[in-house]
Amino acid sequence: PDIVIPTVPFGKFVLQTIEAYGNKLAWVDIGNGGEEYTFTRIYEETCKCASALYKEGIRRGNVVGILCPNSCQQKILVLALALCGATIVPINYFYTE
Repeated sequence: PDIVIPTVPFGKFVLQTIEAYGNKLAWVDIGNGGEEYTFTRIYEETCKCASALYKEGIRRGNVVGILCPNSCQQKILVLALALCGATIVPINYFYTE
């Protein structure tokens, strides 16, 4: 079967998809007391984070390493960086070789 490849940048594609689900539950952060994230909350926090990153100069072509534990906030950061067009480099401090 043919694979449909979106014609918009990845970050924008993800946000458009997220926006369609509104206040439905998306994530539960079990590492943070069971805090719940709706799609609307993810959308809003991602846009806010992307705006702050953009104001700091993060743009398409920048490479950004991320060293932080897996969490809902980490996922929002990844989406925000994608929205800015940055290349994301996850760094795993458990990898020792």
